[in-house]
Amino acid sequence: MGHKHTTPLSEIPVHHLGVSAAFLRHFASQHDLSGMSTEQVCRAIVLPETRRKACAYVELLLARARARAEKHGSGAAEPAFVGPATVFVSHAWQCNIADVFATMLEFAEEAESNAPPPPPP
Repeated sequence: MGHKHTTPLSEIPVHHLGVSAAFLRHFASQHDLSGMSTEQVCRAIVLPETRRKACAYVELLLARARARAEKHGSGAAEPAFVGPATVFVSHAWQCNIADVFATMLEFAEEAESNAPPPPPP
């Protein structure tokens, strides 16, 4: 993620959505992931949260962002954590999640530093 999008997220199929580098940082700051594999994080954190609503994790993030926006009277704001997927990540579930996140964040930072400057207003 990182590119500006113009299509409302509600019109993008859920399998075309992804999370931002900001979300990865936030998620890691909210959970003790030390020594955990991707599978362990999925079973301990993601599945319990998504099971109740029988939805994808990005759908849960969107619902939470919209609920916060409505509660604070700012309408259905588009969340900073979810947007159109721009990168596909494949990894083994036995990988250490901290290593997977570090690699994705390194890629995001490199992509951001190599991005062309925005056009003038």
